Amino acid sequence: MAALQVAVSILNADLSAIADTVQQIAAAGADSIQIDVMDGHFVSNLALGPQVCRAVADHTTLPVEAHLMVERPAQFIQAFAAAGATTVIGHIEVLDDPAAFAAAVRRLGKRPGFAINPETLASRLIPHLGLADLVVVMGIHPGAGGQTFMPETLTTLRQLRAARQGQLPALQLDGGVNQDTVIPIRDAGADAVIGGSFVFRHSRGIAAAVAALKLT
Repeated sequence: MAALQVAVSILNADLSAIADTVQQIAAAGADSIQIDVMDGHFVSNLALGPQVCRAVADHTTLPVEAHLMVERPAQFIQAFAAAGATTVIGHIEVLDDPAAFAAAVRRLGKRPGFAINPETLASRLIPHLGLADLVVVMGIHPGAGGQTFMPETLTTLRQLRAARQGQLPALQLDGGVNQDTVIPIRDAGADAVIGGSFVFRHSRGIAAAVAALKLT
């Protein structure tokens, strides 16, 4: 079984010390950093614009994933690509033309991704799997960290795993990931998980949290 990849969401990080935090994440062995972008419409909260993305990208060589939890993701592709994101992720629920979104991301030399909410059927996304390099399965309702993992989302993960051809898109699960939920998530077919609240609230620090999610 391939090693589980770990991305760290900085939504709950201390943004006043972002350079130090990003360096700790890299030293811990994380595989990427995720920027949770929220517009107050698609989700109720507001969070993390291109300036934060640039601050992260300027202090790491890790891939930076911009997860656009916004009503009009196509409008933000250019800004986050310019700010150093290597992957730009839009929610399938608001993409009228997933092919156009993916093509726009690729034209800028970036990797396109799709995200899918807990209530959305996998069948909504399956016809578009071949367009993406990354698919994010939400294990919680998007918009806030610290929520409890919804085990029913493992069904979506399994269905996407069965439907994909080859190794792409990579399947990542985001939300409620901790030392207890990571094993069933891996066993359901995830290639990667997002660590958020668990990473920054871990009693032994970021490195210990990342190691726990990598199952090492």
